[in-house]
Amino acid sequence: LIAILILLVLITVRLASGLGKTYLASKLQFSLMRSLRRESLEAYSSSSWMSQSELDHGDVQQLIVSIPNGISAQFSGLIIHVGHIAIMLAMLGYSMLTDARLTLVLIVMIALATVAFRPLRTITKKSAKKALLAQRDLSSGIAQFASVTFETQSLGLLESASAPVHGTIEREAGQSERLARLKGSVVPLF
Repeated sequence: LIAILILLVLITVRLASGLGKTYLASKLQFSLMRSLRRESLEAYSSSSWMSQSELDHGDVQQLIVSIPNGISAQFSGLIIHVGHIAIMLAMLGYSMLTDARLTLVLIVMIALATVAFRPLRTITKKSAKKALLAQRDLSSGIAQFASVTFETQSLGLLESASAPVHGTIEREAGQSERLARLKGSVVPLF
């Protein structure tokens, strides 16, 4: 009975730390991405016409969309790997405290959880589709913004022209953050 209680406490601690790690990793990743995108957009918007003319639409797209995505994904990957090491150590710790009967119960629970998480897979696919649509909208918004930058800058309307792009950045990052949390919660829940 004491071994079962210890096992339940350790499983609860693992679940809480895994979900916490997932939440914090996605929060940090997408805060970084939002910040990098905003700063890139502001730097591009406030640069001179001569500097802007050196970048074509694809370069602007990379500057505001692709590069921040890559940097934030690498950052999140590092955080997740550290979390996986902690989870492995926790699993090793409570497996040492269990006996064969509890190990069999754990295997049965894993099998049941595998079946029970099928709806989570469906939800994740739908969320991924929404995230891809949001990324497409962001790419289109950046391309549209870049195509009128010279005209809006000469008329002094660059700030108001970039406002819709700021909103699109927030929507895309929010959807991607929700997807990352959903995907990241699978391992701790399982």
